[in-house]
Amino acid sequence: MQHHAYSRTSAVLSIFLPAVLICLFFLWSLYTLMSAGPEPLAVLGVYTLPILMLSSITGLNQPTNVIISEDKLKIGAFGRWHTYAVSDIKGKLFIKPYPHIGKVYVRVGPSRIFGGRYWISSEMSEYKQLVQTLQGFAKGDAKEDAAT
Repeated sequence: MQHHAYSRTSAVLSIFLPAVLICLFFLWSLYTLMSAGPEPLAVLGVYTLPILMLSSITGLNQPTNVIISEDKLKIGAFGRWHTYAVSDIKGKLFIKPYPHIGKVYVRVGPSRIFGGRYWISSEMSEYKQLVQTLQGFAKGDAKEDAAT
């Protein structure tokens, strides 16, 4: 079984802090909208930030943990997990590396509104091994062993 996770510092700075800032900006937008009227930035914040927050928490687009066992792929953050059977995702994984920003985009199965799309940073433990395993799943290699 492979367990990949961010260090506590990386998780706080790259995942939790942005989520808190989104919430604070939303609260500021609400306050500004109620006290000063329809300021354009406040209106934009009130309409867009809940969608952004919902997609971050519900969609888990920035996972803090990835666990790969012989039969399951589990991706989690914010105390929530998306679990996929390895047999169901072999050949149905799309991976696009972005080396200039140190991230890999992973899409599991067909496009959906929430879930199935993840950004995995090179700051995650054993990043290269994780990417190699996921690339094996993307190719549909039956010989790819997740337990190594």
